[in-house]
Amino acid sequence: MKINRKELLHVLNLVQPGLDKSETVEQSNTFVFQDEQVFTFNDEVAVIVDYKTDFEGAVQAEELYKLLSKVPEEEMELVGSENELKVKGKKARAGIRFNSEIELPIEEIGKPKKWHELPENFLEGLQMCVFSTATTGLASVLGCVHVKDDIVESCDDFRLTEFVMSAELNEEDELLIPAGPAKHLIANKVTEYATTDGWLHFRDGDGLRFACRTIDGDFPDLEDLLKVSGTQVTLPDDLKPMLDRAGIFTSEEFGKNERVDIEMKKGALIVSGEGPAGWYKERTKVKFSSDTGIKFAVQPRFLIQVVDLLNTVLIGKSKLLLKGDGFKHVVALLGE
Repeated sequence: MKINRKELLHVLNLVQPGLDKSETVEQSNTFVFQDEQVFTFNDEVAVIVDYKTDFEGAVQAEELYKLLSKVPEEEMELVGSENELKVKGKKARAGIRFNSEIELPIEEIGKPKKWHELPENFLEGLQMCVFSTATTGLASVLGCVHVKDDIVESCDDFRLTEFVMSAELNEEDELLIPAGPAKHLIANKVTEYATTDGWLHFRDGDGLRFACRTIDGDFPDLEDLLKVSGTQVTLPDDLKPMLDRAGIFTSEEFGKNERVDIEMKKGALIVSGEGPAGWYKERTKVKFSSDTGIKFAVQPRFLIQVVDLLNTVLIGKSKLLLKGDGFKHVVALLGE
């Protein structure tokens, strides 16, 4: 069959989150073409995109993706056989290992019986909250973003975020979305969700479906932790570029300790970041009169987003509150 190279590359890129190079599940390192769909599944995440072909089977994902990324031709032909997928162009041809027998257990995710509309700003809330999930013990509820009623929230024991959506979920539903899949969801404009036994499902209006395993457990009540009383401090105008510069040296790989430290002393605010490649420190003036000073850690990209929405922070004895229109973020203050 004839294919448009860029169109197929776009589809393959969408289903990448469901791949597993280690192949812990049979064929989890392949793109599977079946029933006018392309899908991937790694036992934790499944991604399915509508795409019509005249063949069915599982093809080695890395080799197909790299090949299509490098060939110069825009229109090509794919021909599937029992053990090989032929890729044909005007000047070049290739054969990639292919299995016409599909063994990937995609049926494990189940088929939703009913879909529900997501609130319009659900993805905004997910993006604000994913930075406050725990990066250790990822299989726990604190490694998830919790969604119930009109609230999106997360907590990792030293920081927490609450975001109020524009509408409520279906009243029977409570979602625990693991942080890894949540980061992939943010990149897709999903509009609906559904549930099956042990799985959460999301879809957009263009034929993409994303499913992830959910976590068993009860998310803690954060109401008392969100209460902060103390002194209000105006953030300096140059904080955003300072965070951007300090963030150069912090890890951008999810699960690593991506953070900058912010210290406030009498009349001064100091931003510092450190990582394997080096460190950075910068000082600016701030109207802060405490003799004892405070220090806290924050995810730099998160705070860059936040300072666009507010310019003040409430500092209590043991924690700090950033509060904007529809969201709250609390950070525990660090000891010296």
